[in-house]
Amino acid sequence: MKRALKVLVLLAMAPTLAFALTSAPQPRKPVAPTFFTGEWYEIARTDNWRQKDCEAPTYQFEPLKATTATFTLTCRKGSPAGPPEAIRVTIRVPQDQARNKFRVSAMGGLLSTDYWVLDIADDNSWSILATPGGGYVWLLARRPALDSPTRTRLLNDIRGMGYDMNKIVLPRQA
Repeated sequence: MKRALKVLVLLAMAPTLAFALTSAPQPRKPVAPTFFTGEWYEIARTDNWRQKDCEAPTYQFEPLKATTATFTLTCRKGSPAGPPEAIRVTIRVPQDQARNKFRVSAMGGLLSTDYWVLDIADDNSWSILATPGGGYVWLLARRPALDSPTRTRLLNDIRGMGYDMNKIVLPRQA
């Protein structure tokens, strides 16, 4: 029951109306299948109750199988050395060439939410994801940190997309 509650909490994606955009901007470019592989580190995110006290968050993707991928989100509670808490979900990767809009689901598809990859580096080193309603945004990278100029530029890009930077959390990495 506790695990099911975690899944429900993770996937309850109704935007908080106090700071939600009308909608997220449209994705800027297609996403290669390699987006759905390996490890991503969370650099920044919109503050949300699902990730309360989440530090050093990582997303570990298992190998892509046709149109399905699985990833595990691991958060360290309270500090980068805190106890890990993980949840595993399934992604339905679209069969179109863009692959920049996908659905994340849990509990056999009973709970699901759409995500858009708004922008991604040509070398797949960082990405900006959001919920289509504009309520939430995440900055992910393939390393635990981005160099300062890149991080600043990407945070400015997020601001330029209309997100309230007062609601952005910069989680600590290990």
